[in-house]
Amino acid sequence: MNRLSWFKKEKHAASRHENPDDAIARYLEELRQADVQGIAQPASALNGLGDAYLDKGDIHSAVDHYRQSAEAYAREGMYDNAIACCKKIRRYAPENDNAALLLGRFYAAKGLRADAARELEAYADRVERSGQPKEAIAALADLVGLGLDKPLQREKLARLYAENGQRDAAVQEYRTLRREYEARGDQEAVARISDRLAEHGDRPPRPSAPQVHPEERKSMAPDVEEATTTEPSSPPPIPLGLEIEHTSYSERSPGPDRAMREPAARTQVEAGYEEMVSLAERTVTEGDTQRAVELLAEAGRGFTSQRRWEEAVDAYRRLAELGAAKDEHYGAWTEAARQLGMASLVLEALSSQARWHVEGGRRSSARRAAEEMLLVDPQNEVATEILSKVGSTLPRD
Repeated sequence: MNRLSWFKKEKHAASRHENPDDAIARYLEELRQADVQGIAQPASALNGLGDAYLDKGDIHSAVDHYRQSAEAYAREGMYDNAIACCKKIRRYAPENDNAALLLGRFYAAKGLRADAARELEAYADRVERSGQPKEAIAALADLVGLGLDKPLQREKLARLYAENGQRDAAVQEYRTLRREYEARGDQEAVARISDRLAEHGDRPPRPSAPQVHPEERKSMAPDVEEATTTEPSSPPPIPLGLEIEHTSYSERSPGPDRAMREPAARTQVEAGYEEMVSLAERTVTEGDTQRAVELLAEAGRGFTSQRRWEEAVDAYRRLAELGAAKDEHYGAWTEAARQLGMASLVLEALSSQARWHVEGGRRSSARRAAEEMLLVDPQNEVATEILSKVGSTLPRD
């Protein structure tokens, strides 16, 4: 949207109600009637009431009703409208911290995890600095619940739990962190988190196997050897952390499922998909586009199966650039972008899919993709342009 159209929109918005007092009375009566009938107050009336108070110059009342409207829209599942109301609060009362919390939760409800994390993290930092630990804990719990890789925020959440007397919750978060850091091989972080757990009386479990003195081991050796000659052979003890499947196929090469359990094999598979992408680029330069398409499609499926969303997005984007993406590829591209929680990537995938349908004369499919874009961004100009070409079934306000 250019600056002139933005100015016109704002100018129009500023003169929504020529007589704000009459509009306020009308909206209040609508809300009263809803209470009399025992139904939920209409979100649109609450939003209109906020606009009327804004036109009157009562910012405090306007913001309060925008908040109520946002919550009402969210209860109805209309998260785009709820987000729009929160953005009004931010525009006219930028110091209002509650808007960030609501935006974070509404973005999360839409699956836009990166946008949600940004809002929740900023809100948690502000309320913690202002001495509101309970509010910070609530926001950080929402942030951690998004499932993004943010261990430092989980550490902050655990610290706040501990500082506010919630020991069990703190220990639970620290245990989760220790497992995450152990999986990464970050020994320094493991030691730091173990120290925090020790402060709360929680220590890692000791190994269950008793320590045997070397001399005792020597004296035990003959008995063990004799036992192995007289008793039927039995499988050796399974070391901690290993998973051995004793079947008639145990001496054969492991199948795909077992191979994925082994770190070395997993590394080889991951490197294999990356190599497919590199090989696809080389085959493109050599003129073998068909082979490149096959490699990119296979790599995209592989990255998706491993939840490597960024690599999957790149593979499907390249496939579309070659003009060889199909509907299933666009769908997988969009889903990978959603998993990353980045609205811009979702819009990119849907936009490419919509244009592809337009070029192929598939009007209804193009319309569906454009309408999905408007669910992510109600003001998206690309979606509006596409709908103007193929026609829209979206209801008008």
